[in-house]
Amino acid sequence: MIYFTIFAALFALHPLHVESVAWIAERKDVLSTFFWMLTLWAYAFYAERPGPKRYLPVLVFFLAGLMAKPMLVTVPVILLLMDGWPLKRLDSARQAAPAQVTGDPQPREKKDRKRKAQRGQPATQDKAGRGAFPFLPLLTEKIPLAILSVVFSVVAIVTQQKSGAVVSLTQLSLAERVGNALVSCVLYLWKTIWPSGLAVFYPLQPWPPAAVLAAALFLAAVTAVALRWSRRFPYLAFGWAWYLVTLLPVIGLVQLGDAAMADRSTYVPLLGPLLPPPRGARMNPQNAPPPGRGRTLAAGLMALAGAALVPGAARAATPPALLDGYRQAAGASPSAPRGQQFFTQPHGREWSCSSCHGAVPTATGRHASTGKPIAPLAPAFNAERFTDAARTEKWFRRNCNDVVSRECTPAEKADVLAYLAGLE
Repeated sequence: MIYFTIFAALFALHPLHVESVAWIAERKDVLSTFFWMLTLWAYAFYAERPGPKRYLPVLVFFLAGLMAKPMLVTVPVILLLMDGWPLKRLDSARQAAPAQVTGDPQPREKKDRKRKAQRGQPATQDKAGRGAFPFLPLLTEKIPLAILSVVFSVVAIVTQQKSGAVVSLTQLSLAERVGNALVSCVLYLWKTIWPSGLAVFYPLQPWPPAAVLAAALFLAAVTAVALRWSRRFPYLAFGWAWYLVTLLPVIGLVQLGDAAMADRSTYVPLLGPLLPPPRGARMNPQNAPPPGRGRTLAAGLMALAGAALVPGAARAATPPALLDGYRQAAGASPSAPRGQQFFTQPHGREWSCSSCHGAVPTATGRHASTGKPIAPLAPAFNAERFTDAARTEKWFRRNCNDVVSRECTPAEKADVLAYLAGLE
């Protein structure tokens, strides 16, 4: 029970999920996930005794989730994964396959085959229509769901294209997209373990080849370990496959805007890595596979990849890229005059931003309380300003709390940054 309690607490309270829960614009994450879980529940109910009446709730819940957010387009694949574990429908289908597929037919089956041959029917078909394809019914029942996924995917992409949000391949090459996707997959896992440097916007910039290679090696090593242990610990392979599959729609292969990644994209995918082991399947030394060169090599690759990626997690940004991220989050164009007004006004408090940074923050300022000198704030006079997304968010969080006693909105941040970036 303690495993499931920890799992629920991590899902509910993890800092990566703040955007999905706190932002009104991301309420669709919570709503679509609600229908996602209902779809899985309805499918588990349907799998006990398949039939049209039990299939209908699966279809309805899935359609409702797609209308909330197209993130559910990967659900048909997830249901296939569930057929393998925990529902074990793949094993049942394999065991129910006709005897002639796996061995010599029994006398009664020989008569059935002879009778079918006389009628002109294929001898490889049994009553369920499985024959040499025992998994065919499991695939065909996903076809209506797959059609809905394709339709909603096309609608989402066309809509984004018409709004000008889709980045073309001439602007961002396929190799750059794949590289960013590989690194993002690893960084999401790192931020799950160590949620530091979180930001509302991560600017899209090319990763060095070494980081991309390290990420690819890490993902390959984890995949190899999960597959190696899949028979003994199927929930490990299921959780890892869940993470990779559900992350596909938001990993950036179809790039929208200038963001390299987004914390809210992990709301559903992190359910996989956080999945607790089922009761009676706890990890212990007796169940663990014996040590071997393959596992030692995989562990070494994961360690090397992590060491190569973690130092570069906080990539350099540029003021224009950060400004564009805040503009997208605000949904409106920034205003430098509004930013100047916000910067210089006290907002009912004893001090304003200009109290420490100066009315025109192009020179060295001084802290109003401690007298400590503060480097120029305008990027044109201090090249280190606003070159790191996490540090920028930290600066806004601290100063907004001091000046307006609350978190600044994305629009306010965009206005202030537009004002500061325009000072020359």
